[in-house]
Amino acid sequence: MTVVSELDTSIPNGARAYNGLLGALEPLLRPDRDLNARLQAAFPPGEPGPRDLAIANRVYLQRAVQQAVHGRARQLLDLGAGFPVPRLQPRGAPALRPLHEVARAANPEARTAYVDWDLQVVSHGRAAVRGIPGVAYAHADLAGIASVVQCPDVTQVIDWFQPVTVIFGLTLHFWPASAARTIVEGYLAGLAPGSRVVITVPWWRDEALFHRVQGAYGMAELHNHNPTQVMALFRGLSLMGNGIEMAQGEAGLAGRDASACVLGGVGLV
Repeated sequence: MTVVSELDTSIPNGARAYNGLLGALEPLLRPDRDLNARLQAAFPPGEPGPRDLAIANRVYLQRAVQQAVHGRARQLLDLGAGFPVPRLQPRGAPALRPLHEVARAANPEARTAYVDWDLQVVSHGRAAVRGIPGVAYAHADLAGIASVVQCPDVTQVIDWFQPVTVIFGLTLHFWPASAARTIVEGYLAGLAPGSRVVITVPWWRDEALFHRVQGAYGMAELHNHNPTQVMALFRGLSLMGNGIEMAQGEAGLAGRDASACVLGGVGLV
C-alpha cells in the first residue's frame, strides 16, 4: 500500500467513508458521502447495505473484544484501525464505542494499540487518545509485520510475551486469499499462548453485486473471500464460540438471506 502523507479533500478516504456509514459526521467530507452513496446504490433495494454491514462489523468486534479481555488476552492490536470510531447508538443495536473504551469497560487493565498506514487516520487517532494511558496510535502498514511488531508506538503498549488479541476488522479483503493467509501467519508466529485472532471480512454471495461494489469503490482492488477461504485464515488456531458466523447488526442477523454479509471468527492460539 502507498502511505498517504498529504490531505487531498478532492478524493474519498475509505476510513472516513466507513465512519460515515456508522453515522459519524466528522471528519466526513463530500467525496466520502458520494462514495457511500455509490456503494449504497450498488446493493439491491430492501437488502442490508453498506451501512448495515459496517454496523454489524462493529457490533461483532466489540463483542469479541469484551470476551477477549475477560480472558487472558487483555492487550489489543487493532490492525487497519481507521479513524476513531464515534460514540453512537444505532437503532436496535448495542452502543458503538472505540475499542479501547469497550476493552477498559470490561477490564480496566486492558491496553490497546491501533495501527494504520494512513497519516490522516493516525493524526486524528493520536489526538483522540492523547493522555490516555495504555492506548496508542501507530503509523505502519499491517502487511509489514516486522515494522508493526517493532514499532515503538506499539511496543510501548504491547508486551509480546503476554497474550494479545490481534484484530483484522474488515481489512483482509484488500488482499487475495493466499496473501491474506500469509499476513495472518506472520502475526501468529510471534503470539504468546492464550492470544486470540479476530477476523471479519465482507462476503458478497452475489458475484454481480461484488463487481458493482468494486466498480463503485474504485480506490483499491477488493477480493471476495468465501466461507471456506475465511476458515483457512484460522488454520492452526482453535475456533471459538460459534466458529465462522454472520455478524449481527441493527436488524438481527444481517445478511442471512441477503446478497452480502460480514463473516466473523475468533481463533485461540
